[in-house]
Amino acid sequence: MPFLLPAYSIGLCKIKIELKNPYETVITVIQDNIGKGSITNNFEFIATNVAKLFFEELGILPGYVKWVELYPAGIAGKEELKGTVTMLWEAGKQRYSNPQWERRPD
Repeated sequence: MPFLLPAYSIGLCKIKIELKNPYETVITVIQDNIGKGSITNNFEFIATNVAKLFFEELGILPGYVKWVELYPAGIAGKEELKGTVTMLWEAGKQRYSNPQWERRPD
């Protein structure tokens, strides 16, 4: 999925959506390249775009999504870097904000 960064450069990432039911959805954002924009620095923008593109069509409820950030081995270093990201869904503005990370090695 291409994403436009606030500075108007383009980055690439992969999105994996696991829709278990409307109350349990896991969305993994995977860094797909080196040096073309960080998914960490732009996570809430990516999440908002994913919400606008897919949530209504797939019946996903924004408050019930588990977001996962993944840097595959070789991009983040020798080992894979994975973590969960929690964010606030601002229904009135239709956007995610205030991302908080919990990283863990697998």
